[in-house]
Order: sequence, then C-alpha cells, then structure tokens
Amino acid sequence: MDQILREKFRAVILEDCLDMKVILACFRWIVCYLMKQSSLKFDKLLSEGSDTFVARSNCQVFFCRELSVAFLEHAVLQKFYNFIIEDAAEPQLSNVLHKMGCLYGLWCLQKYYPILHEGNRH
Repeated sequence: MDQILREKFRAVILEDCLDMKVILACFRWIVCYLMKQSSLKFDKLLSEGSDTFVARSNCQVFFCRELSVAFLEHAVLQKFYNFIIEDAAEPQLSNVLHKMGCLYGLWCLQKYYPILHEGNRH
C-alpha cells in the first residue's frame, strides 16, 4: 500500500489519460489513500476515548462511504478492463470498449480530484 501511495501521476499528454491502466492506477491510489485516512480517523476516535464499537461505527458511517464507492468503481473498471484484454476477440470491438471504459473511468474519477490534490497525487 505504501508503494502505491508514493506513486505520482505521470501522464504528460492527453493520450496518457486515455489509457485505462493510468485510470486504474489512479483508482488504486485513491482506494489506498482513503483506506489510510479512514484508519487514521479510526485511531483518532480511539485516542479521544471512544470505545472500539462506537469508533468503528462512526468511522464506517462518516468516513468510509467514499472509500467503499471508490473501491467498487475500481473493481468495476478492473473487471471491464480484464474483459477487454482477455475476451474481446475483434480489435474494432476492443478499441470501442476501451474508449467507453476510459470515458466511464474518467467520469468516475472527476469527483476524486480534491482527494488527488489533497494527497499531492498531481
């Protein structure tokens, strides 16, 4: 996880951003970052005197929603990418599916721009 969090966004030209590998790498970073932040918030609640049950409940309700959505979006994109590279027989179909996957991935990714900036991912 720490290795993923040390990575920086290295896309230089537009075509780099239209690569599902780059989009998936961004989502992996976001999931790891949110997981680490949630863990830190849980530890902070414990240090402030909350018992484990209350700290875990508050952390799940207030902090982990965004993590679960990002994880799900990453899982969907990863499964779709695997389908494209393993099962799409026709190159034309594969090309169109790749573009659709990039469009969906970038659309999902846009709501995480503040997190990318906060985590100095840019």
